[in-house]
Amino acid sequence: MKCQRVFFPLFVVCLGFCFAADLVLASGADLVLTSISGPVKAFLNQTISVTYEVTNQGDADSGTYQIGLYLSKDTTIDPAKDRLLKEITFPVGLAAGQTKKTTTKVTIPVGGLNALYYYGGVVGSSSIASSKKVRIVRYQADSLNGTVTDHKTGLMWQQADDGEERTWYEAKTYCNGLVLGEHEDWRLPHIDELLTIVDYSRYDPAINPAFDDCRFYSYWSGSTRVDLPDGAWAVFFGTGDVASSIKGNQYSVRCVRGGPW
Repeated sequence: MKCQRVFFPLFVVCLGFCFAADLVLASGADLVLTSISGPVKAFLNQTISVTYEVTNQGDADSGTYQIGLYLSKDTTIDPAKDRLLKEITFPVGLAAGQTKKTTTKVTIPVGGLNALYYYGGVVGSSSIASSKKVRIVRYQADSLNGTVTDHKTGLMWQQADDGEERTWYEAKTYCNGLVLGEHEDWRLPHIDELLTIVDYSRYDPAINPAFDDCRFYSYWSGSTRVDLPDGAWAVFFGTGDVASSIKGNQYSVRCVRGGPW
């Protein structure tokens, strides 16, 4: 029996482990992945379609075979290092000279952000990388309805503040009454939620460009200080620092909906 392994570059985010199909093929069979492709942009947690083609270049039927789909940062697919998207078993083998084109749905796992990957596939002992890379994106801005969806946390945010500063009590009332993007369930974010959109690789403001620039640097959270009921936590988006303030002070607001994340 002849054991073969084929690798294809696939844009997939690592799931925390890697698995390579290791199937014994019929003697004389030679399965080769000849192409692989997928969308050039994908959001975290998004389900996408990856299309690949396998040819039996040998002179015998292959029998049952498996294909592993991966995401790789380079054109060399290594099942021990790259992230496995999905493993597919084909119970019906390929005849000698037969080619089979398949489209498989995979989910982009929460992992590398704004990073470029190759789609990869493994079958037998051959490997190949996709010709184009896919960019894995966390934030999805919708300027038409003024929202930003965070595909890592599942939260939806108000894309821009409204240019007003409010006391903490007024901020809660504002968010609870906000109607935006055809949604009415907006609220003031908890401090741990507000911190998820801080981008410490940026400065002034320390926030992803998917959000409109902060017109004010101090933004209320809905979290009250445990030891000071008249105080609440706020994030300063100039630097990403956190501090507390008296609830009667006036800060800006960026409302959120969804959760718990």
